[in-house]
Amino acid sequence: MFSHHILKPERTPLEAHPWGTIASSGSFSTLFKSRLLRVLEYKESPHDLVGAERVFGISMTLNAPVVQQWSEFTRQPNSSLVVGKSSAHLDLPDAAIDLVVNDPPYLDNVHYSELADSFHAWLRGVRPFEGYPTELSTTRAEGEVQSADSDEFAKAIEDVWQECARVLKEDGILAFTFHQARAAGWSALVTALRNAGFVITAVQPVKGELSVATPKSGASDPSNLDAVIVCRKTSGGVRPSVDRVVTELRECRDAGVAVGWSDIQSVVRGAVVASYTDPTCDRSLDDLLAEAGVAADRVCAEFAVSSQKLKA
Repeated sequence: MFSHHILKPERTPLEAHPWGTIASSGSFSTLFKSRLLRVLEYKESPHDLVGAERVFGISMTLNAPVVQQWSEFTRQPNSSLVVGKSSAHLDLPDAAIDLVVNDPPYLDNVHYSELADSFHAWLRGVRPFEGYPTELSTTRAEGEVQSADSDEFAKAIEDVWQECARVLKEDGILAFTFHQARAAGWSALVTALRNAGFVITAVQPVKGELSVATPKSGASDPSNLDAVIVCRKTSGGVRPSVDRVVTELRECRDAGVAVGWSDIQSVVRGAVVASYTDPTCDRSLDDLLAEAGVAADRVCAEFAVSSQKLKA
């Protein structure tokens, strides 16, 4: 179901006989045993590969006690505070957090809300637990960070960054992953970070999702790398450089990780436009984006990957 970043209808041809025989390959009885019964067996005894060994059983339980209020969290050592609310409005005090790690949407790459609504349409009838919001026709909410429009995306994610800045200590760190070959995506991101008072101090390419994922195996220019973006409230003179990220891209390539056009465009563009988040930067964002395009094309030539035209 999740081999694509969408919910897609499956079309599987079956044999004409509705019940089939033991030797049939795709009739109801055979698929019932090979698909549905196997799903139920896995539900009762989940397993996964750890190295070369198949390990059975669910994940390890959380040893830390879970609390609902900040006052409880500060009183109980090694506790976990769970806040299921908007990231733009947290019940946390100012300057209380050392590190914020999150995974924002990559502008318009994955539409999480549309995916959630596909399940919500069924869950409204199933009512999986008491109090499930069956009266809501959609899971979408005002202020969510999900939009194909770069301006709307920038405004929504800026609200989240501002909340992160409020709860972080002065020497705290904000870290997240991002991938976006389009100039509009990086423009929206760095504008929101600058307005929230964050400075990008590092851009680190890292291997993304599995190479066998359908969006990669079926794409002419698959995305193999994400970038870990590290931000602080003050730069201390530390900022990412094109030379540094190009060295890291070479290391990825030499380690056997395919580095494509969109990977270079995203990582190199991020290293250049990161300068815009520094309050001491006196260059315009358009100027930096132009420089980023030239630098990315130069690195693409070095890596001998063909460029593809994307709407900025």
